Amino acid sequence: MDFLSGLELMINSYQGKEQIFGVNLNPAIVRLSCEEGCVKVIEMARRLGVTADTVRFYTRIKILKPGKNKANGYREYSEKDYNRLRFVLSARQLGFSVEDIQEILNHADKKKSPCPTVRRLIDQRLHETERQLRETLKLRDRMQQAVLEWSQKPDKAPTGHMLCHLIEEFTAEERL
Repeated sequence: MDFLSGLELMINSYQGKEQIFGVNLNPAIVRLSCEEGCVKVIEMARRLGVTADTVRFYTRIKILKPGKNKANGYREYSEKDYNRLRFVLSARQLGFSVEDIQEILNHADKKKSPCPTVRRLIDQRLHETERQLRETLKLRDRMQQAVLEWSQKPDKAPTGHMLCHLIEEFTAEERL
């Protein structure tokens, strides 16, 4: 048994007897894994190439669960937090939403394989992306048509019935 495991076992055996010993042994406060190797928000962000606000966001929505330094109250991120955020950033690059990632992590946290969920979600995201791409291509075509038409039209001042004749006379529906 290593030192930290032994210390954790000792703390668990003393729980409920804190008044006798005059110490707080709440395991939520005693973060054995953060005795060494934990980092603050800025260092975590630097290591992953993101902003501190990104780390704080994922902490606020409880994807990351850092400990608190009892001496100064600062959040301290463990190697587990680092790995978890690295996973989140990879998933975001693949197009997974925050809600998707939370669903995936819930499976993993319950020791269930998230792979079926990942496959289902990536298929949904792919279909959504293809639909958005088609809409974006249609928009690009309308914009190109407008540029061509408008380059041949004169400028006009607004009237009581019109703000910009270029937009108002352009009927995109007829061009689709």
